[in-house]
Amino acid sequence: MGYDSDVIHYQLGQTFANAELIRKSVKEHALQVRKNIYLKKNEKRRIIVKCTPTCPFHMRFSRSDTKSYFVLSSFNSAHKCCRNSKIRLFKTKLLAEKFVPILKHTPNATLKSLGTICKNQWGVILTRFKIYRAKVKALEMIQGAVEEQYALKVRKTTRRGG
Repeated sequence: MGYDSDVIHYQLGQTFANAELIRKSVKEHALQVRKNIYLKKNEKRRIIVKCTPTCPFHMRFSRSDTKSYFVLSSFNSAHKCCRNSKIRLFKTKLLAEKFVPILKHTPNATLKSLGTICKNQWGVILTRFKIYRAKVKALEMIQGAVEEQYALKVRKTTRRGG
């Protein structure tokens, strides 16, 4: 039962179209390796990704003035830290995005069952309140998509009838 996308691998010279893609891939990578990876620098021309202070893991993405894309210019994939059940990048919005496919099929899923999925799937232990906020946000995302679809359908039928 996989809710995640494919495993993310990095290599020197890899290019990214924009900073948002880098941030998304770093968040996914942090979940996949279950490490407390975070964005140390998140600037216009460079993004630096680190782990714990004693861990040698780091990534540096840079962009020059002449290029519109980011390049992975420095990378050390070795970790000397332990897995962590509290990942800094696992915010409510990301959690809600992960819950959307689950809640589409079972909208009445309990907080306990969602917490178990988080623990089994991504190795994170979350508070009930964080799971609750993410569930509400995910249901809003699902409901918003349904309402948009309905509004689009109503607009099309009124154009034809009028």
